Amino acid sequence: MFYKSFFELNRPSLELVLQQEPMECGLACVVMIANYYGANLELFEVRERFPGSSQGISIKSLTELAEKLSLTPRVLSLDLVDLNKLRAPCILHWGMDHFVVLKEMKKKGAVIFDPATGKEFYSAKVLNEKFTGIAIEFSPNIDFEQNSGQSKRPNIWALKKHLAGFNLNALQVVLISFFIQACLLLTPFFLQSITDDIVIKGNIQILDYLLLAFVFIVFFHAASEHLRSEIITFLSARFGFQLTTKIFDLLIKLPVDFFEKRHAGDILSKFHSAEQIRNTVTDSFISSLVDSIMVFITIIAMILINPKLTLIVLIFTSIYCLYNYLNFNKNKRLNVDKLKAEARCNQHLIESVGSVPSIKIYQKEKQRSFMWQNKLVNLINKDLQLNALRNSLSTLKLIIFGIENVVVLYIGTKLTIEGEISLGLLLAFIAYKLRFIDSFEKFMRQFTEMKLIGVHIDRLSDVIYGKQEIHESMQLSPEVHNDSFAGKINIVNLGFRYGTSNSWVFRNLNFTVEPGEFLAITGPSGVGKTTLLKCLTGLKNPVEGEITIDEKPLSVNNNYRRYISTVFQEDSLLSGSILENIAFFEASPDLMKIKYCAKLACIDDEIDALPMGYYTQIGGGSSSLSGGQKQRVLLARALFKDPKILFLDEASSHLDLANEEKINTNIKQLDITRVVIAHRKETLRFADRVIYLS
Repeated sequence: MFYKSFFELNRPSLELVLQQEPMECGLACVVMIANYYGANLELFEVRERFPGSSQGISIKSLTELAEKLSLTPRVLSLDLVDLNKLRAPCILHWGMDHFVVLKEMKKKGAVIFDPATGKEFYSAKVLNEKFTGIAIEFSPNIDFEQNSGQSKRPNIWALKKHLAGFNLNALQVVLISFFIQACLLLTPFFLQSITDDIVIKGNIQILDYLLLAFVFIVFFHAASEHLRSEIITFLSARFGFQLTTKIFDLLIKLPVDFFEKRHAGDILSKFHSAEQIRNTVTDSFISSLVDSIMVFITIIAMILINPKLTLIVLIFTSIYCLYNYLNFNKNKRLNVDKLKAEARCNQHLIESVGSVPSIKIYQKEKQRSFMWQNKLVNLINKDLQLNALRNSLSTLKLIIFGIENVVVLYIGTKLTIEGEISLGLLLAFIAYKLRFIDSFEKFMRQFTEMKLIGVHIDRLSDVIYGKQEIHESMQLSPEVHNDSFAGKINIVNLGFRYGTSNSWVFRNLNFTVEPGEFLAITGPSGVGKTTLLKCLTGLKNPVEGEITIDEKPLSVNNNYRRYISTVFQEDSLLSGSILENIAFFEASPDLMKIKYCAKLACIDDEIDALPMGYYTQIGGGSSSLSGGQKQRVLLARALFKDPKILFLDEASSHLDLANEEKINTNIKQLDITRVVIAHRKETLRFADRVIYLS
């Protein structure tokens, strides 16, 4: 009992964790539960320790994962009426293909933390439709350790380091902003002097001097504002360039699994998040610093004029601040929902454009259009909800500070009549008050933006902290090949599966590929031939066993990819000319070598017959080349690299037998190792040896 009470007293509240991959809802739910008891885990680090499957997670695997995190799971089968008896938070099996966390039961429904959509309230009717009857309770076991350390989640300070010279430019903007604010702070003094010293006392001699002084201040203010805008524009452009290129650089170095587990629309939306971060760092970050200091200075000025009036202003400001605070989580949730809706729209558009022939053949234009409209309506509704919240905040601001203005004028007028303050000081106070409210409102808005930027930073966490591949780049090495590289491949007890709950794709594979050998791999679809090829190229890591290249483990052979080329089924041509595609956009390609590789791939005559020849624009969804022509251009690209080992995955499936035979004869003359996946008997007969997977 003491152990249980200890955790109940010290555990943090349940915090939402959103999934980054379509199939990691179970992983996100377990992280939420573990953090509830004080584990202080981040989704990206748990994902790295326990890689999930792109095919989802079973209840058995979910409980095994919880046990590895020192949580004791208890799987229950129950009816809907018994949900209030569960020890919350717990995990519910949802809609046959999803997991969610039950936070608490209410009279009319339940509060659900959905890793896909966020915090939701579902009525009893929805619960009855979605809840499958399976729930999992958790409790920390004796090995569970609370972690009160600092979160590893990326923040805006971590991103700032990617901008060279940021601190210097930011300091310039801050100093100029202070000059601008100083000019504005002198305005109430000008107003008070005119009222008390000139209008009331009739001291007209100093009016001309005051006029000249404040005309100078106006010009100085305008020049400072212009310079500040120029620096911010420059800072924004430079930071945007460096941040976006850094994100792309990190993204492109991530393993293939990262891209296989995510939709293209979701990846595209990460760059939208980078844009939002850029705007916040270069504008709100600096402005909030200046406005916070100006709020402090104007409060001091107001207190010096009249503490009573200042107290009234602070009371109304606190009410506005409290309303903002109470609506922050709703604001954050709506921002997350909008980002996800945008990603779904992008994904639908990308899929539709890439599948136009199939859509037309199956006459599904209206269906795809209707589905697009539904996703777009969902996005618009999320945007409307977000704008409605912003409008309510804006309306409340007008009401709160409108009433505050009336109260200050009423009490200030009484104080002036009673002789406690002069008319000039009252006008100066009102001017300072307006400056204070303006600065405070800006600070609150910018502070909210700074807090909400965490939504965008969280979306980039899997890119920033993703485990990158380490391979030598060909472009960074002066030599093309190492003569000592023979390319002997040895596979020992190799096994692969996508997750601990999944069946083995293949297991206990043992074979050797000798240098110069032509090895063909065949077998029924779905037995793991392409997966095996990706393991041999280092694109996927086997779960068990070992691959060695020239007696050196592939896992530590960082320059291995310099000596291999591949043509996979899913390979596509990139936007550019045929020449650029064959040379893979090399800066100064050898045209003679390009033509030689095209000749080896039996595509040279067909390229020469095109009006633009090798400069014909292809790729980017272009259908100017047939399937067989595309395969041969991809093969020419693979040969252009001068590989020692060539991996081909159904690379001749669209070719006629005459072309295939000629290509095989051409490649045989190169004396390179070939590992080929094929089904056709005509292809298999060219091989020195055939391995059958089943």
